[in-house]
Amino acid sequence: MKNKATLASGATQKDCWWRVPVINRRAWAWEDANHTRHRGQWWQHAVIYQIFPWSFKDTTGNGLGDIRGIINQLDYVCSLGVDAIWLNPIYPSKRHDAGYAVKQLDDIDPLLGDLETFKDLLAIAHSFGLKILIDQVWNHTANTHPWFVESASSRDNPKADWYVWADGTAAGNPPNNWLSAFTGESAWCWHEPRQQYYLANFMPSQPELNWYNDTVVETVLDKARFWLELGVDGFRVDAVNFFVHDPQLQDNPIRTEADGLPDGIAPDNPMAQQLFTNSFCREETLKKLSRIRYLLDEYPHTVSLGEVTLCEDSILLSSQYVAGPDRLHLAYNSALLDDAPLSAAMMNEIMHRVQTHFPEGRAVSFYKIGDSI
Repeated sequence: MKNKATLASGATQKDCWWRVPVINRRAWAWEDANHTRHRGQWWQHAVIYQIFPWSFKDTTGNGLGDIRGIINQLDYVCSLGVDAIWLNPIYPSKRHDAGYAVKQLDDIDPLLGDLETFKDLLAIAHSFGLKILIDQVWNHTANTHPWFVESASSRDNPKADWYVWADGTAAGNPPNNWLSAFTGESAWCWHEPRQQYYLANFMPSQPELNWYNDTVVETVLDKARFWLELGVDGFRVDAVNFFVHDPQLQDNPIRTEADGLPDGIAPDNPMAQQLFTNSFCREETLKKLSRIRYLLDEYPHTVSLGEVTLCEDSILLSSQYVAGPDRLHLAYNSALLDDAPLSAAMMNEIMHRVQTHFPEGRAVSFYKIGDSI
């Protein structure tokens, strides 16, 4: 990396205001409901800057961003006064759904760089005092992931139940009425060779992992340990409330006018016609969180940030995901994803609910999506 006082163009630090070091960073302290002041962890009042690596900064001329480009802009990012960077998926993927159709959980997509470059990013970011959070996609993989390829090959292979498979109805229809959040069509995809349906809550290329299988959970978290050993400071965990489904595969009830609309879903999405009682947002998910927290507790000062979205009351539900020492550290929700115009009254109502359900904080209300540079 070039000396931070000199740009590739030859400009000096004097020419670039963003290269002036940030001063007067916040001291990590917080005040509880009794107005008692505590010294806290770095993440309790952190500003987290989201970066989509594919578009952030291109250093190879192929039209795609890359990890080296992020390194080259770290002094600029640091000058904004942020405390941490959250990177969207950096793994080998089908590049469907912005990289969330992951083909491998413990490597870097070659178009973004390699592990050695990522280690450089960690070292240089830490030298700036910046933390690095990376996305973890644990509720589904790509349908080209080796796990799914094996699982789909037969009904009796070692990974046959690593994903959510089910027979159709006697009439030859999908197992139930569950709908995809992305397509609004059935969340069940027919797989001809196996002669069964697999569950895909988002895109057909993203089959759901079976979180009732302990081996699956252990394997996924072992992949996460790989990144913790490299030195990442935590994880943004994708779609946490989608981990667990009703094992009886019962239909979702039909939503009535008295039920109101869910958070984070457009009213014209067919999915909004149902209550999410059985397909996801299950109470059993809360019991799964302790295994995530125990892993992170092995690595002091690391953090878990869960995405809790597309649910009836995302503020209430996300507060449950961080309640106590054996759940996630932080969560964010989709309360602001509303078709109604943003108003002072709406913000007042949302902030009141956040303060009610998060008496000790732990809610991430706003996050920055990094612009292309």
